[in-house]
Amino acid sequence: LIVVAGRDKVLEKKISSSDLKKDKSIRTFGFVDNLEEYMTVADLILTKAGGLTVSECLVKNLPMIFNNVIPIQEDDNVEYSEKNGVGVKVNNVKETVEIIDRLFAHPDKIVKMKDNCKKIAKPNAAIELVDFVVSKI
Repeated sequence: LIVVAGRDKVLEKKISSSDLKKDKSIRTFGFVDNLEEYMTVADLILTKAGGLTVSECLVKNLPMIFNNVIPIQEDDNVEYSEKNGVGVKVNNVKETVEIIDRLFAHPDKIVKMKDNCKKIAKPNAAIELVDFVVSKI
């Protein structure tokens, strides 16, 4: 298990003072500048549903579990992800644990979510957008 708190100092402090540090199978970090490397080796990510994060996860074929969704701002990202089978929204810790347990008990579901990511990812979106804009000038 890899836990990256990012710039969330409160979460980082809670993690560093918890028993997670004692478990050798759990690695904890605050802010990292190589998050894409962690995403590359991950099977699943528990994350917010921000547009950039969702886009990065799709390109990395990384199934998502969404928590702490910002209403209105991130709702469309969650709806799109759930509709396309690449993400699941959870509302509390109990649901989070249940979903993670269910997915790891049925690895074929994770594989299907990864395949779904491949189907809808747009890894060349920036280049395609620039090409489109240039073609209209």
